[in-house]
Amino acid sequence: MTGPLLILGAGAMGRALAGALIARGLASEVHIWSRRPEAARSLATAVAGVHVVEDLEQAPDLDAALLAVKDAGLEEVAGALLTAGCAPPVVLHTSGYHDVEVLAALAGTSARGVLHPAAALRASGPPSTHRGDVFEGVRFGVSGEAPALELARRLATGLGGIALEVAGAERPLYHAAAALLSNGWVALFAEADALLAEALPHATAAERHGLALALARSTLANLADQAPEDGLAGALTGPVARGDEAVVRGHLGALAASGEPERAALYEQLVAAMRRLVARGEA
Repeated sequence: MTGPLLILGAGAMGRALAGALIARGLASEVHIWSRRPEAARSLATAVAGVHVVEDLEQAPDLDAALLAVKDAGLEEVAGALLTAGCAPPVVLHTSGYHDVEVLAALAGTSARGVLHPAAALRASGPPSTHRGDVFEGVRFGVSGEAPALELARRLATGLGGIALEVAGAERPLYHAAAALLSNGWVALFAEADALLAEALPHATAAERHGLALALARSTLANLADQAPEDGLAGALTGPVARGDEAVVRGHLGALAASGEPERAALYEQLVAAMRRLVARGEA
């Protein structure tokens, strides 16, 4: 457990962290501040035990702060902590892209670190504020100065996750990988759904969604069953895995003739990646 902790930001990340920290008893007090005070008040109403800080100059004595704001606001919010005179001994941010340099305003004042949960937290939809298990099994990309790194590791473990140290210089690549998988998968799903709408004009949106979702789940199950040390080629199915080039050419022709022919270029790039995967699996 840590002492009084302030979360700055009341969006999806702030909501999830506040609920999980309280549910798991990881801080003696959890306070919330937001540049939108109404968002902080709404969060405090939804999650029992969260205390709103309206003005940073009136913040209580803190052991730590978690900056859960958009990347573009990190420098500004770090500066606001310093200006208000409430910078605690340890400050962590939750960005996957930035290392501690983005908290330059706090250098020499607070130990700076990173606690980035590699989890897809939605800004809309059902809130995750009451769930203590929202970070169960999640890998946290952590880094930072010694006291901050130690707290980041403790929080990651306390939240039910696993801490993985990410070197500062490698954070952009680490975050790109996370975005490619999480966000890229959603975009790819949407492209497939649009193609299904062309191919199955009489199917309802719910029927298309159900087809695509069941397929995606079966693919994820294949990946989960594949031993990491064996590589991922064994999870690949379809014409590339079978070496059926005629079918791949047929796909490209159909895509080129579809309502969005530029999707053929996307498919070609993915086919090239599949071929590399197959080649690695056969090596």
